[in-house]
Amino acid sequence: MAAASGDRRETPSPLPIEQMGRAAGSRRATTRRTMNNCPPLTRAAIRLAMICVVAFTLSAGQGTAAWGGAAAPCSSASLDSILQRRLHEAGVAAGALIVVRDGRIKYSGGFGRESPGGQPVDPARTVFRAASNSKPLVAAAVMQLVAQGRLDLHTDINRYLRLFKVPATFEAPVTLDALLTHSAGFDDHFLGALARTPEDLVPLGAYLADSLPSRVLPPAQRIIYSNHAIALAAYVVEVVSGEDFASYAKRHILTPLEMTGSTFSQPPPLDIAERLVDTRDGEAPFLDPYPAGSLVATPFDMGHFIAGQLGSPLDGSAPILPETARLTMLEQHFTPNRGMPGAAYGYFESDANGQPSLHHTGDGGDHSLLYLVPGAKLGFYLVYTAPEHADPSIPRERIAHDVIDHYFGCSRPFTQPPALAGFAARADRYTGTYRIETYSHATIEKLSGLGQQITVSNPGDGSLSAVLGGSQPIRLVETGPNLFRDPDGAYVTFDSDPEGAIAALSFTGAAVDDPGSARRLHWWETANVNLSFITVTGILVLFRAVSGLAIGWTRRRAHEPREPTIAWRLSGWIVIALLAAVVLAGGSVVTSGGVITGVPAGVKLAVVLINLVAVLGAVLVPATVNDVIHHRGHPWQRLLLAAAAAAAIVALPFLAYWNLIGLRY
Repeated sequence: MAAASGDRRETPSPLPIEQMGRAAGSRRATTRRTMNNCPPLTRAAIRLAMICVVAFTLSAGQGTAAWGGAAAPCSSASLDSILQRRLHEAGVAAGALIVVRDGRIKYSGGFGRESPGGQPVDPARTVFRAASNSKPLVAAAVMQLVAQGRLDLHTDINRYLRLFKVPATFEAPVTLDALLTHSAGFDDHFLGALARTPEDLVPLGAYLADSLPSRVLPPAQRIIYSNHAIALAAYVVEVVSGEDFASYAKRHILTPLEMTGSTFSQPPPLDIAERLVDTRDGEAPFLDPYPAGSLVATPFDMGHFIAGQLGSPLDGSAPILPETARLTMLEQHFTPNRGMPGAAYGYFESDANGQPSLHHTGDGGDHSLLYLVPGAKLGFYLVYTAPEHADPSIPRERIAHDVIDHYFGCSRPFTQPPALAGFAARADRYTGTYRIETYSHATIEKLSGLGQQITVSNPGDGSLSAVLGGSQPIRLVETGPNLFRDPDGAYVTFDSDPEGAIAALSFTGAAVDDPGSARRLHWWETANVNLSFITVTGILVLFRAVSGLAIGWTRRRAHEPREPTIAWRLSGWIVIALLAAVVLAGGSVVTSGGVITGVPAGVKLAVVLINLVAVLGAVLVPATVNDVIHHRGHPWQRLLLAAAAAAAIVALPFLAYWNLIGLRY
């Protein structure tokens, strides 16, 4: 879909936006932490295996005062008291807030200490991990080379690549425009993206040549947040400039903006590293696709970047982009629907109490928000360490709304429009179960997407009802072709496949979280069906293990010489292999300390054992048929074997669907 200047929502609403971010961002936030970055995609060691329980809400806003108006703040609280109160109540150890307006620092405040017993946080000195707020700087680097005529935003990037080429999976090529708006259609993966030491890092080009994810959608269809897409854009900068990205960024972005306490280098230089705050999120690993999340910076430095993005560099700083390139970077370049917010280059569109705005979040070691209100020449950067008493996104959401209200007045409630006449007759075409797309489609990491579901139903009142994880139903009212809004003003749009059937939904517009999309599922892909099968299989495994021990003990007591049948032996080997696989995979996650670098040996061995289970299961089926036909063994054994054989038949497509057949790391 071509980019368009879509209608913008009127304002953000705190509660739904918060939960929406955990839907699109829960998987990505887990990723960001485990790979020092990333959606979003929540929160431990890639949550390898069971379910990311997703709370997804749709959000939006309410209109308020116009730009530059004399709207009164929502309260008389100062920004300093807001920052101190919000971070204290969340149990944050260290944080800072910088507000820039009209080329000046309007507020600079710190909270806590750099380390237990260490120096108080000073926004001009203390260094935090920007994580995914590295991405706007990558976009700025691309736009510099575009402005010089050395890059074309709409050319097939294979024109610039040397070590490898992006496969021509679809007719439309991948472009820098698609990479910078997260609409290139790349899958994503996280195993193998981290390194424990600098010596384990590989050059960006070599990493991407070996680990570039597959393409799962044609470009410009939906937003699927991708660390590798941004890393690929940074690699194009490396190829064209002849410099590694960390060096390029230092020369052409950080130094001109006087961001002297910032670097993309891994590890940071000693003078920067010694000022880096302690993090409660555990060890911060090194990142191979590093431009997507390795930036460390002082909040004051990020204020310099914000001022440059708003076109009014702080004193001593130099512009890093010509005015035309700067404005182009901040324009909308992709939206899932012309009537809703979308993506600029390096940012997502949102709303500041009626004022069009842009933002990006970061979660990896520390948690941050970069927020721009270009029309008011205002922006702010919030960063803090992991909260002790709250979800990491909560302080960000609350402080962001407080700052927005402080400058633009209190928001007014959004009024949901009435249901369109005749919608009830077509509502059922949208109903079904959808899975949020920020997970790996092609590797064993696909399991982490098992619980990321949205259920859309027809309540019969001319609207739709969306149940997001375990949340309360949210009413969606149609406002245009395939376009809906919820009671707080959130935007949701539905996409059709070539046959006209609804295939996916997209959501955008959250004030402090990123947009995303969800694919419609077949019944056999849903969490209920798959978890039911896992539960039944677990019961069979447990029953077989207990019965095997009981029979062995009974026979030894009775000195019974009777030998077990081949099918019974096979079922026992399957049980042993499954239990060993669970222990090995679980042990790898536990011993990783929350940081999985590469594919742990225990996980690899667990996958091998699962493949062995698939082979043994295939042999078990005819062996069980033979036992049943010839009445071998006790009747209850034959009954148990028949159930196990049925489970083995179902297990083969189940294992294939979740990428557990073969070695798909």
